[in-house]
Amino acid sequence: MTLSQGICCRGLMNCLIKGTSVTKPILSLRLTSNFISVALPQENSSRCTNDSCQTMTPERSWKSTNDFNSFVKYICSYETYVKDQILEHIYQKMDQDGLLCKLKKKKLEDVVCKLLNAMEQASNKLSDDDTNIPNLVNQMRKYLIKDIVISDEAQQHSLFQIQSTCESFTQSFIAALTTLKETLLDEFSNTDGTTKTLNKLAIKPQNELFKRIFGCGQQCPFCKVPCEAGGKEHSKHHAAVHRPQGLGRYRNDITEDLVESLCSTDVQSDCRFLNPVKQGEWVQYKDYATIFPDWHIPPDPTMEASDFWKYVLVRYNKQFAKRYEAKPANVPQTWKKITKEQALKGLRDTFGMKGGNL
Repeated sequence: MTLSQGICCRGLMNCLIKGTSVTKPILSLRLTSNFISVALPQENSSRCTNDSCQTMTPERSWKSTNDFNSFVKYICSYETYVKDQILEHIYQKMDQDGLLCKLKKKKLEDVVCKLLNAMEQASNKLSDDDTNIPNLVNQMRKYLIKDIVISDEAQQHSLFQIQSTCESFTQSFIAALTTLKETLLDEFSNTDGTTKTLNKLAIKPQNELFKRIFGCGQQCPFCKVPCEAGGKEHSKHHAAVHRPQGLGRYRNDITEDLVESLCSTDVQSDCRFLNPVKQGEWVQYKDYATIFPDWHIPPDPTMEASDFWKYVLVRYNKQFAKRYEAKPANVPQTWKKITKEQALKGLRDTFGMKGGNL
């Protein structure tokens, strides 16, 4: 029947997995939530405490890759790097045992179930011999309003030539919906891969996961350490342990050496930095809050960088200098004695990982 097929194909196809551009984003959000639950099984987790979350911790991959460019990207483009890692994690999960196809089938089942329930509830309000099909469809739309939107245009296009009873229409609708479901199930085995499916989503799972796990994504203006407030609301960005500032491109203006000191040490000193907002103006570190009011960097001359970042700066000192157009940092001799094992232990301590999970 024209009406049944019209509503199924015109009004509902965009709400199914073939096209995720729905009028309301709830279906896209539902698929996004499914991607998130696959990548991060522990619901409502805001910390990297399980194996899945630890897999997405960017530093983890460095144990095997030791790629200098990865360090630079992570330090200078933290949010982009982390989201790329999250996407890679999702791809790996989705490629296991046809998980993407199963996910699409599950979503399709949910949509079909809602349609059938809406039809049943709408039919109960009308008699079987009632010929007011537009009223029936309007009742359906009310039951579906939170999940699926059938546009006025789609409804009017499908209804203008229909002459039928509610009972006859309901039977035809169910038959058409069943056919549509079978067609889509057949197509899912040859449909878009994970990359195309993710690109079509209005709400990106990597963005949602980043906010939930890694927080605001803001970085210290000096050393580029990310804010550690996580997904919680916060008025000031902060980090427990800062890094050598040379990793964040800071260099001595006279010697051109990359700076090895921590900003948490310098913020109580008379040392100066160049104002990034007002060209040519020098500002004392202890007055940093006048330039960066959103950051709280407690002065602590006893605080040291983790062995991991000391090791990184020593190992790639010349590469960082070349990339940042500076001279290598004058690192302390004790830093040069840090072994790879000590650096990795510092990394595990930082992220609360067990040795077997790194």
